[in-house]
Amino acid sequence: MISSFFKAIGQIPDPDFRSVMGRSLLYAIGIFVLLLSFTWWLIVSSRFFGIGWLEWIVDFVGGATAVVVAFLLFPGAMMFVVSLMLEKIARAVEKKHYPYLPPPQPQAMSETVLIGLRYTGIVIALNLLFLPLFFIPVINIFVFIGLNGYLLGREYFELVALRRLEPDSVRKIWREHRSQLCVAGTIITSLLTIPVVNWFMPVVAAAYMLHIFERIPYKDAVISSTNSSPAAIE
Repeated sequence: MISSFFKAIGQIPDPDFRSVMGRSLLYAIGIFVLLLSFTWWLIVSSRFFGIGWLEWIVDFVGGATAVVVAFLLFPGAMMFVVSLMLEKIARAVEKKHYPYLPPPQPQAMSETVLIGLRYTGIVIALNLLFLPLFFIPVINIFVFIGLNGYLLGREYFELVALRRLEPDSVRKIWREHRSQLCVAGTIITSLLTIPVVNWFMPVVAAAYMLHIFERIPYKDAVISSTNSSPAAIE
């Protein structure tokens, strides 16, 4: 997994990869501003006590809370952005590292986006559900990393794997390699929580998961006949 990560990082200087990262950066900044604005509006527009000075304190603390919540929800929200740019990311990676691979099976953009939206909703909903635990020291680290490591590991894997495998095969590989993919998910989660760095990381994370997928012997899964060529396996 370490070598896969450094492969993804090492491709940042490539022009094709940089162009996708540039777009990702713009989307990331926009999404973070929207999350921050919405969370701040939700807090300041609510009246918890009805007493002026108490409401001022809540609003003041709420500003810091809004920043924290925006960072917590950011990894899940960026799933939608990754789904929009997945094919360009995958093509850039495969062009450099896996030129022998056959073309991926046709996949409608709407299908990829729906997968991204589904997991975005799940990640955000579960993070909001567990939000009170995120303010408890020590426990918050384990809950956040564990929860999002599983969710993001599964989501990034599914987005990448569905380009070459049928859904049944994707589920089979997920069950067989769940531990490895969850560890990859925790690495992705950790990177996506680092301020500023997280604006660049979604593209790297998708490339990282593609490298991990290509190291898995998915020829043992029940794959579609259009992608059964031995050359498709690293």
